[in-house]
Amino acid sequence: MKHRIPSFALSALTALIVAVTLLFGCSGGDSAEVFSREVGLIVEGFYRHPDAGSLMVQRTSGNPVESMNLRQSGDQLEGFDNNGILFRGTLGRVSGDSNASFTLEGRSTSGEPVTIAGNINVDGTTATLAGTWLEPTIASEVFAAATVPSNAPPVAATNQAVTLNQALVTIEAENGTTTFTASGGTGDFSWSLGSGGLGSITSITGERNNTANYQATGVGINSVTVVDARGESATATVIQELDMGNGGTFPPIPGT
Repeated sequence: MKHRIPSFALSALTALIVAVTLLFGCSGGDSAEVFSREVGLIVEGFYRHPDAGSLMVQRTSGNPVESMNLRQSGDQLEGFDNNGILFRGTLGRVSGDSNASFTLEGRSTSGEPVTIAGNINVDGTTATLAGTWLEPTIASEVFAAATVPSNAPPVAATNQAVTLNQALVTIEAENGTTTFTASGGTGDFSWSLGSGGLGSITSITGERNNTANYQATGVGINSVTVVDARGESATATVIQELDMGNGGTFPPIPGT
């Protein structure tokens, strides 16, 4: 899949970058102090064209640019392309938690100065970079994607105890089943049994894995425990009785 930028858009972008460079150019790179500002967007990752065999940069004066390993500290960016060339730059305007403009400066392998300018859009853990590669005599399209750390806010603690819909259940039928539903707690749930020889969790479903179907496979007393993401837990007791055929059961039903 090819992504082309109209020539008039490239010309306008080139003129804009030249103007910004002249306006904010520094007199001594070694003496300039770099300040980093915090931004609410993570864009670092290993960028390359999503189509196999396609280049990240369509045309350069030097060796092909296939990928860039981009790192981030606040709004400061630093990346190495597949040729080992270092690029440095910044994130500009950040829109919410999904989009930011950026600029990177470096060189081609032929020694020509390069500015890359464009936008990075983040959807979940997928970031898409689209922009323009600008050399003194070349303007070329840049397009790549990367897997980035999640920008989703952390799961807020509910500070609620974990509970089960039933704390004590009796199963009399051979291979009988019952359903447990957990509530409260924080994050996804995990389930375990006191004895795997007496029963099994036949399926775990629902939002946050909060529902478990239990099947009895033996005679005795078992336990079912559910644990949330913070380690809070709740346990149910399962009494599994086998009909003896003479009106009795084993183990005996309490009170009989």
